[in-house]
Amino acid sequence: MTAPRLKFTVVSAPIYRRLCAYVVDYALIGAGAFAIYWALDRVPFDFAGYRTALRSWPAFGALWLYCSIMEASPLQATIGKMVFRMRVCDYSCRKISFWRAALRYLARAVLGPSLFVMMWTFSMQGLHDLLTHTIVLETRDLQTHIRNMRTAAELAARNRKP
Repeated sequence: MTAPRLKFTVVSAPIYRRLCAYVVDYALIGAGAFAIYWALDRVPFDFAGYRTALRSWPAFGALWLYCSIMEASPLQATIGKMVFRMRVCDYSCRKISFWRAALRYLARAVLGPSLFVMMWTFSMQGLHDLLTHTIVLETRDLQTHIRNMRTAAELAARNRKP
C-alpha cells in the first residue's frame, strides 16, 4: 500500500502588499535618518536635500542592515511586512540565514523591484527572490503550508508502520 500524496500550493503575497510594506520600511528608515540629522543639527530644510540624504551610503547601509537582520530573525519579516502579514522564507518555509537575506536585499537594490517578473511568475517572485531561492508568503498561507506538511509527514509515518 502506498502513502497518499497530498497536493497543496502556497500562494505568494500580492505585489501591492509587498510595495506597501516597502513604503512603510522606507518611511521608518527615513524617519530614523531625519532623527539622526536633527540630532546633529544637519536637517535638510528642502525636499531635495532630504531626498539626497536618503539616497546616501549610510541610509543604504542602514536599510540593508535593517532588512537583512529582520528577515533573518525568527520574525522572518521587516516591520512593513509584519504590518501587512507577510514573511520571507526559503522554499521549505524555513527561516533564511542572514547572508541569504543580505544577498536578497543587494540583489533587489541592483536589479530593482522587478515588478514585471513578479507579474509573470506563478509564485509572484521577483528576480531577487528567484536568485536567492526565497519566497514572500502571507502569514496565513505559511501556517497552512506548514500544517499540511506536518499532516503529509504524519500520514506517511502511519503508512510505514507494519
